[in-house]
Amino acid sequence: MSHANKAVFTKQAMYHTLKKLITTKPINKITIKDITDTCGLNRQTFYYHFKDIYDLLEWSFREEFHFIDNYLQDPNQTWDEILTGAVMYISQNKYICQCIVSGVGRDQLILSLHNTIYEIIRKIILHTRGLNQIPDQYLDFTARFYTYAISNYIFDWIKNGMLEPPEQVIENFRFVINHGLNTRYNRSTE
Repeated sequence: MSHANKAVFTKQAMYHTLKKLITTKPINKITIKDITDTCGLNRQTFYYHFKDIYDLLEWSFREEFHFIDNYLQDPNQTWDEILTGAVMYISQNKYICQCIVSGVGRDQLILSLHNTIYEIIRKIILHTRGLNQIPDQYLDFTARFYTYAISNYIFDWIKNGMLEPPEQVIENFRFVINHGLNTRYNRSTE
């Protein structure tokens, strides 16, 4: 096994251990010793990969959402399927996502979400380009605008306990995207 593969394997082992430990005690009560003892690793190995448990949580979040990259690379996947998959995944992994949100913090989490959501929104804009006629100078701004809106909405949804059913969250995104991006751009001249 290569060094890079071994490092990923070790990080994943620590993450799966953390995920298991989170089901038995709150994140703020879990120690690095708990993680390393359960994994059969030493503390130095933990610190070689992560600076603290919250760093492990942030890495875990990126790993959890790595599956979306596969969707983005598949030209047959629609933006609706990608967004639906992401929201359903969050819903099915509610507890770990809530721990990540409470442990990582808004800015770090939104930064982690940003690139993935930006790619989804960009795919939507490019796919519907003939319908929306967004001028080139507004493409990046439009993608960033929707990215920030969706990232913050997802963060708040998770933080507030995911009380809104995932189907409603998906429908809200569909409505806003379909009515916001799939309309013709008309600049009023006065």
